[in-house]
Amino acid sequence: MTRQAEIEPRAGDLIFYRDRTDFGVARVDLVRERHFTCFPWHDLLLRFDKRRQRIDRHRVIARLSQASDPAAIAARLNVLRNQRDGQRAAAHAAYLQSIEKLTKELV
Repeated sequence: MTRQAEIEPRAGDLIFYRDRTDFGVARVDLVRERHFTCFPWHDLLLRFDKRRQRIDRHRVIARLSQASDPAAIAARLNVLRNQRDGQRAAAHAAYLQSIEKLTKELV
């Protein structure tokens, strides 16, 4: 991870950020002391959203180059998200099988 002091986006820059359990790409609109006001990339519309979103400074992971393709980044994030969900589903199925074995042992 990059140190926060090294990431200093300006208006118009693309940023890569973490949003709770997910990640995203956004274009910076306004720079404030504690946060950025950004236009997040919309996966389905394949463009930046019209509504601005406040992104706290501590959630920004990296400043992207202007040549970065937000659609390609979002597509890759979607693939990783689907892989994670598949692993969670497999882990949950294994957990249920373990519970079933345990209940058979107890009875």
